[in-house]
Amino acid sequence: MDIYYSNMQSEKWKGIKIAPFPMLMAYYDYKTKGLTRQKAASKVILDSGAFSAYRKKIIIDIKKYIDFIKENENKIDNVVALDIFNKDEESYKNYIKMKMAGINCIPVFHIDADKKYLKLYIKETNYIGLGGVALLRPLERKSFITNIFREYPDPSQIGFHGFGISDERALLSYPWKSVDSRSAHLAARFGSIHCPWGVIRINPNMPKNGPAAILWQMSKFKVDKITEYFNDIGVDLEIAKLQNPKGQTERCKASIIYFEKNIKPKVPIYFTTKSNYLF
Repeated sequence: MDIYYSNMQSEKWKGIKIAPFPMLMAYYDYKTKGLTRQKAASKVILDSGAFSAYRKKIIIDIKKYIDFIKENENKIDNVVALDIFNKDEESYKNYIKMKMAGINCIPVFHIDADKKYLKLYIKETNYIGLGGVALLRPLERKSFITNIFREYPDPSQIGFHGFGISDERALLSYPWKSVDSRSAHLAARFGSIHCPWGVIRINPNMPKNGPAAILWQMSKFKVDKITEYFNDIGVDLEIAKLQNPKGQTERCKASIIYFEKNIKPKVPIYFTTKSNYLF
């Protein structure tokens, strides 16, 4: 299973001491700039950025999207088909159009789409994106995802990409082929870090981010344990506390390492009804 980290700028990571990690980049953001890898060994999935375009009432030209993909094919490992919100037939036609143009892409099945489109995609590919999931309320999200995996429990047969899936319970309950998440970026932006003790706010100058625990309010024993953990994974806690781009990058780094080492290896390889996705 791959976790593609979004809201990242690849050029900022070239000199950072961190293992290459997968990134999601959106054509909508990069169509006017160069597309680069973080490092030679990193993986890149290119999304159209359809959701951002939809919110801004901007139409993405599929021909230009196809041309961009072909111009940058040596920098991209996976491509997401151009989907159109609330227009399932057009989304399907775009997928077929991209396939006929020689692009092996991931179609997007939306939460409110007719199930017939999922069946049509399965006739064409064994790798499908689930779109709009992050917009659902928790119980609706659980119901939708569970029903999908109950019907298709084996990712070696039909694999699913979860768009915007960062909830650890959802990650650890289903056999995703891949997901993308901006959680590492968002936590870092608000002065926090993901770690085995939860989300911890370590920058005292940032507004408190939701339910995040606060480092300087913890016992000395716990602070020492957390500090030891950061030292072990190669994160400089003092740099991570800074309220500047360097501090934010260090916080991102800490969260990425946590997801890669603590969450990714525990994602199930097959779905069973004994889900631990609890509320």
